[in-house]
Amino acid sequence: MNSGMAADGPGSDEWETPDWLFRALDTEFGFTLDPCATKENAKCKLHFTKTFSGLDCMWGHGSRAFINPPYSEIGAWVYKALDAQPQIAVMLLPVRTDNNWFEAIQQNAQIRFYRKRIKFLENGKEMGSPRFPSMLAIIRPE
Repeated sequence: MNSGMAADGPGSDEWETPDWLFRALDTEFGFTLDPCATKENAKCKLHFTKTFSGLDCMWGHGSRAFINPPYSEIGAWVYKALDAQPQIAVMLLPVRTDNNWFEAIQQNAQIRFYRKRIKFLENGKEMGSPRFPSMLAIIRPE
């Protein structure tokens, strides 16, 4: 059971970013890479999937990555984004200030908190509100 999203949600932790939110972020950041996508929900032309995992691949120093990771692997994606040295990495994450990965984000990224809960999608359909707020972590390596 996916304990991170709505209590009645399915067992998957692969929640699609709403188009309105991605478009707004893409306008601001100009993304070139979606390293944790599926073939069906990829937000960028250049994307990686479970088969060709963004955790195992080189992202390229000039990439502008949008990352909405599977919530069962947030720590791995945070550390990959910090190590991959993209031009910019924007991560859509749950607010979980008690996790070690949050400390790494807090020390290395600009954080924006969302006041309202984001209704994610599953198979293109809007789901109910999650049980947690969301945030953006904007990583700009020096």
